Amino acid sequence: MNSNAYTIRLASLMRPSEKRADVLADSGIDMLIELREPHDVEEIMSILGLSRATVFRRLKLAISTGAVKKVDGKYVLNDRMWSGLREAMDSIADQRAVADPRVVSGAVIYRNTRDEVMYAYSGESNDRRTAFSVFGDYGMDVWLDTVYYTTSDVDVDICKAFNDAYAVSEKEDDIRLRTILTLFYLKNKELIAADSGFLTTLERIEAGERVPHWPTWADVQARLNDGVA
Repeated sequence: MNSNAYTIRLASLMRPSEKRADVLADSGIDMLIELREPHDVEEIMSILGLSRATVFRRLKLAISTGAVKKVDGKYVLNDRMWSGLREAMDSIADQRAVADPRVVSGAVIYRNTRDEVMYAYSGESNDRRTAFSVFGDYGMDVWLDTVYYTTSDVDVDICKAFNDAYAVSEKEDDIRLRTILTLFYLKNKELIAADSGFLTTLERIEAGERVPHWPTWADVQARLNDGVA
């Protein structure tokens, strides 16, 4: 067994109950990592690419073991009931954020699950392009120094491209990327099932609110009218 911190923490977490191992199996760890912050079912489905039935099944198991609790319609880690779980998920997330044998050294990782790594790299890769790097396939050419890739075998349709780009924009906190993302959505919204987090932000922008590091509604409208991304 590896002696790194997260492996030791995982082994410790599973000792009190066999059922805990079931919570951590398959996509369980991926979900628990995301639930370090509150998310509703739709958000979990979008982030992890899981079906509604799978999310509900895993949430039911996690709640029954005290790993997760429901607060105001959202699910989050239950720190009081399962001591050490958050620390273990932090350790795994930290490791996944910087390295994965499935991708080239030097890649910047934006999503890392059992089924997929979504990352940016300045060079060529044999993996599929995604996010902003395929916006040109859907009518919006974007010139960026980095290229975004996914190890997923799933075809990168317009919905995946958009939601991968949203994941990038959330971590980069870059107003240019977020402006491109918003324009792309507004031009193709009939075809995109957008992440609920993005839709909430867009509603705030449309209402005239100045959301930090996002474009104003006036700026979005001006760029749409000028046809400029």
